[in-house]
Amino acid sequence: MNIKTTLKTSVAAAALFAVAAPVATSPATAGAITGGQDKMSVSVSGQVNKEILYHNDGQQGQTAIVDNAASNTRWRIVAQGNVTESVSVESRLETSLSSSPSSAATTTNKSRGTGQNNFTIRVAHIKFTNKALGSVTLGQTWEATDGIQFQDQDGAWMVAEAFSDHTSSGVMRNAAGATTGTTATWSSIDGGRDDGIRYDSPTFGGLRIATSYTNGDEFHLAAFYGGSVGGLSVGAALGYLGGSDDVSNDSLAGSIGLAHDSGVSVLLVAGETNFDGAGVARADGGNIYGKIAYDTSLSDLGGTSFAIGYGETSDLAAAGTDISMLNFGVAQSVSAIGATMYAGATNIGADTTATNFDDYWAAYVGARVRF
Repeated sequence: MNIKTTLKTSVAAAALFAVAAPVATSPATAGAITGGQDKMSVSVSGQVNKEILYHNDGQQGQTAIVDNAASNTRWRIVAQGNVTESVSVESRLETSLSSSPSSAATTTNKSRGTGQNNFTIRVAHIKFTNKALGSVTLGQTWEATDGIQFQDQDGAWMVAEAFSDHTSSGVMRNAAGATTGTTATWSSIDGGRDDGIRYDSPTFGGLRIATSYTNGDEFHLAAFYGGSVGGLSVGAALGYLGGSDDVSNDSLAGSIGLAHDSGVSVLLVAGETNFDGAGVARADGGNIYGKIAYDTSLSDLGGTSFAIGYGETSDLAAAGTDISMLNFGVAQSVSAIGATMYAGATNIGADTTATNFDDYWAAYVGARVRF
């Protein structure tokens, strides 16, 4: 039995064990918002995240007002209730309202109107949690490996993280100034969201295991750790991303973030994809990324974070294509209203076996307000 078959079986088995608990009808405490019935507490939350973004591809530039794709505008409704003292149920609806996302902007397209008339479903799931056995989630939800390369321990991750949220649709130009088919995309390796079933174990000594199966015939397995040793906080994750035996590619990726009481933190990211799917015959691809950050308090507004990071991908976007990314930024929290103001920049460089490209730059300043 190979690992993919084992994962599929383990997800189903975990689901049965986690929900196999005595059931009683114990009403939950109602929250400030009243739902259709009073057995569940209901909460509404969300955020608006807008910025001014400037792109330059080495030949021309353009400024646009966009939605920050690193943490886009969204709202959510969460209902929670207790079945017994040890078993609870959650239903969650979460939708993004990302008009003109930063990830769609280029030097020739401000991404105007992109998503303007659409709600994008982020999450629509039901989650059953047993305190002793863990949780089972059913529906449109996060795959088990979501976040494995984003164990950032700093407050500036919206402007400096292991993904090119502000340049990923930008088109690179060659040395002659002509546009090419290569985009300014630095790719992460981790899970997304899809309809499926997911199991999360309880946390033991800071360690939690997650596995999922989704409609895309994807099997994911991940381990997450969070804890502290002396004056050092640790966040770490490692995950396997796989699909059906003959169609999908397989990946192994992870990250570790370390933060010291002094405010200094580092993030190390690495991953590799084995391109062994049907019709794919090329070398393995991978990524690495490192970041150093400093969190401090410079005013009564709230914490201030500075970060700078550098990463490379090789044969990940396409065979023979190497991408480098330098990003840096600062974020200022406004604790009184739950807001964050930020500014940053990203530089993307690219090379293929046949072409050298002009660097692609993006600079941005914006704010996120939560409610």
